[in-house]
This record gives sequence, structure tokens and C-alpha cells, in this order.
Amino acid sequence: MKYYIICKICGLSHENGEPGIYFCPQCEKIVRFYKLELFDGSKPGDLYDSEK
Repeated sequence: MKYYIICKICGLSHENGEPGIYFCPQCEKIVRFYKLELFDGSKPGDLYDSEK
């Protein structure tokens, strides 16, 4: 199964990384990266949950 970690702010992604808090070179700050699974029929999950 292929998955990516993706920056919630700008959409920068890396293949097969671990979700967590990392420095994003595109945003130029430390942000949370979420796991995004592709082509497996799953729901988007944490990436599209609204922040409260």
C-alpha cells in the first residue's frame, strides 16, 4: 500500500514517511504532517478533519 505524509498548510508531501511534526521547507516553519493513504478505499481521516 502506498501512502504519503502531507503538510496540511501547503500540501508538500513525502512518500512513506511517519506522520508527525516536522519543519516544512515550503512553509518555512514547523508544522504537522498527516498520513494520506491512496487507492485503498479509505476515508481521508485526519487530513480533512476541521480544527477545533
